[in-house]
Amino acid sequence: MKKFLGLVLTGILLFCTIFSIVGCGEETGNGMTEEERIAYENIEKYHAEIVKGYSMKQEYKIANRTRGNHYNYEEHKTDYSCPDIKDETLPESRINVITTQEQLEEAFSAFPEVDFEREMVIIGFYLNSAPLSSWKRFLSGVEIDENNQLRIGFITLEPLFNDKVTGYLPQTSWIIIRMEKLEFKTVEILHSIQYNDRKVEKVLRPEEY
Repeated sequence: MKKFLGLVLTGILLFCTIFSIVGCGEETGNGMTEEERIAYENIEKYHAEIVKGYSMKQEYKIANRTRGNHYNYEEHKTDYSCPDIKDETLPESRINVITTQEQLEEAFSAFPEVDFEREMVIIGFYLNSAPLSSWKRFLSGVEIDENNQLRIGFITLEPLFNDKVTGYLPQTSWIIIRMEKLEFKTVEILHSIQYNDRKVEKVLRPEEY
């Protein structure tokens, strides 16, 4: 229980810093810079949320593999013989933006209702070292910068067990975000991973970035 509470507290502190990459600004009364405060408040403003309760199609998973993936889709298992591990043609991350029902149905056999007149779905693919169900993830901010670049931040807290204990081999995972439809030129997803003893920050970008 103490470990869990410590992770939650760490997560709360993390959302105050994840957008520091934007630049240092004057701090507000709660310790956040003005840029960080706006980014965090934009989660509610743009109705952004992490989607659950979906079924992603197998062919869509295969098409969006990332470098270092250990899951062999042909044999339906993770092992060190998976050709994706050393495939340099695979990107380190991918981001897909879905803006129509047709695109959604190509990717999912089941998905919560989306009003594409005013909403869009953004999917970020990345390499992960533990089952999605074991991680606690939450959004930390949304912003559009001066270059009309959409940036979404999310935080992952380490599960009560880790890959050293479970022997879980890294494989491509994803985060799915539903939010208000916006006009933007490019998109990035800032991923902050909080382990027991360290923090790792990564940037997910579209394959063609």
